[in-house]
Amino acid sequence: MELSDFRDPTSAAPWAARAQTTASCCGAARSSGVSETGFAFSAEQNQFRDMVSGFFAARSPMGRVRELIGLGLPLDRDTWQALARELGAQGIHVPERAGGSGFGAVELGIVMEEMGRHLYPGPFLSSAVMTTSALLAAGGDAAEGALVALSSGDRVGALLIDTLDDPALLGTGLSVSDTGRLEGTAPLVPGAANADLWLAIARDQPSGRLGLFQLNDAPACQPLGSLDLTRPLSRVVCAGLSCVRLAHIDTATCERLWDEWNVALAHELVGAAEALLAGTIEYLKVRVQFGRVIGSFQALKHRCADVLMEVELAKALAREAARTIAAGLPARGAAAMAKSQAADAAMHAARAAIQLRGGLGFTWENDTHLWFRRIKSGEMLFGSPAQQREWLVAHLEATA
Repeated sequence: MELSDFRDPTSAAPWAARAQTTASCCGAARSSGVSETGFAFSAEQNQFRDMVSGFFAARSPMGRVRELIGLGLPLDRDTWQALARELGAQGIHVPERAGGSGFGAVELGIVMEEMGRHLYPGPFLSSAVMTTSALLAAGGDAAEGALVALSSGDRVGALLIDTLDDPALLGTGLSVSDTGRLEGTAPLVPGAANADLWLAIARDQPSGRLGLFQLNDAPACQPLGSLDLTRPLSRVVCAGLSCVRLAHIDTATCERLWDEWNVALAHELVGAAEALLAGTIEYLKVRVQFGRVIGSFQALKHRCADVLMEVELAKALAREAARTIAAGLPARGAAAMAKSQAADAAMHAARAAIQLRGGLGFTWENDTHLWFRRIKSGEMLFGSPAQQREWLVAHLEATA
């Protein structure tokens, strides 16, 4: 059994030699979305993916990830700013007028997929995905100024919301008084520990409408224990904090944001699943039992093949959902399918990675459990697979 039987080989060319082609690769891919051959990336997008992968391999190897975990996961600002300076990742889907690269959901998905593959522990989901997409939805000069700061890597954003489960629950725990004071609690906030630019989706008490607000003062953050050691969560309490409204937002906008976050997270889950599957296959190729390499046993081959089929389906759904968002089309159904399948496939890959390694798979010294934790956390963020399928059914019934 060879690794190439289960996944395409990656480029062996050194990352440094490829880094010079960033602008040309991305420029050629700007309007291409996903290639015309189906769900595969175009040649230019594959070059960009290789560059992103090489960046994380060089800047954030597993040894560095473990080092940061041991230090309490502080932000590695050198890597964070290099990510913006060399790849433009934080603003990959931000218009050029706001300091971004001017691409879209497909290219954002490429970055997220490689972050999942390399288990990058920085606050990209909270800052470059959640906070940035909320600012893009708000529009206006104030939002554009914040986008410039986030895209450059100079600032790190966090978005306060009162639920990570269902957009229908937004505005039930955070509110803004008629004097412009934010009150309430955001129980689970990713990336809060390193944030210095704060937004909140809250209900405007005078009008009763939801709005996006930018805080003038930093709130009180209480770090929480989290299953995922690479994505810390905090409880954030707002007690009369001064804020300014950037925009009113409606239910449809909240749902669209949720869809965008789910599609980005689906790509991350796919990348993590592929990394685990590749590592598991490599282990099966060298582990000897009963006088034979255990990868020669048909039952284990079939287990890996089953995982591969699920991951490939998840990859196709994630890329189709990203293409749907990039085209400006409604993505509720596509996002629900992508996230639910990606979560299921990644959990299957994680369970197989633990079980096929035997007792080694859940030891602290082995990295497998770190991916397992990331995948389990991602499975539940922005709606569990069961919740995603309920949204899919509701969408199909509404559009039938």
